[in-house]
Amino acid sequence: MTGQTWENPYKPENERFTLKLTDEERTTITNRINEGYYRPEAVQARKDEEKRKAYEKKRAEIINDCKKKQQKAENEKRVMLAVLDAGLSLRNVIYYDHSNELVFNWKDYETKVTENDFNKFVSSVNRSLLPAGITFKMK
Repeated sequence: MTGQTWENPYKPENERFTLKLTDEERTTITNRINEGYYRPEAVQARKDEEKRKAYEKKRAEIINDCKKKQQKAENEKRVMLAVLDAGLSLRNVIYYDHSNELVFNWKDYETKVTENDFNKFVSSVNRSLLPAGITFKMK
């Protein structure tokens, strides 16, 4: 009706999927077929191996997480026992394990530790029993 002719822009060879392999890929596939790589038993063995590795990885993560938690708890125990053994009250003391910092007088409404008691504690505490790099702070 318009006098124009339509040219089909689609080419069948571009529309259909054709697998093109290099000689190296063909050789690899042929070798794998000959070695039984694609057999159901071999495929299942690889899947089982992947499951085993995933299991072992997850198991190791759980063990490491628990060890970290145990270490944090042990550090807090050692710090709080050092404060208690020094004769200071634990009511206004907090140990921040993420920054390895022991803070005195962190609550405004509790009885305060005096500057003298704080200095005496810092100078007399056995640091070998405490976590390495611990800092002491008084608010």
